[in-house]
Amino acid sequence: MAAVWAFGGFAAKRERNSADQELVRQLNASTSAYARLARHERENGYRLARSEPVARAFAANNRRALRAIGRANPWIVFRRRAASLPGEELARFDVVG
Repeated sequence: MAAVWAFGGFAAKRERNSADQELVRQLNASTSAYARLARHERENGYRLARSEPVARAFAANNRRALRAIGRANPWIVFRRRAASLPGEELARFDVVG
């Protein structure tokens, strides 16, 4: 009887370890995919922040142009001031002209 109990405990532990290892593999793959996506979007943000249309719109305080740029790039947000709320954004870009 003890052998059956010990074998059952060993099998259950092995099953939990397998499930844990699979979970770690899936989390690592998800983390890598998210990091690639974040890096890509950060590069897009830098590119847009350095673009001439954005710089011109900010320099001229052209809200209409900024709204048009915002509609064309719905993943960005233009704000008047640099203050942010905790966890509000993944990356922040300054336009220097």
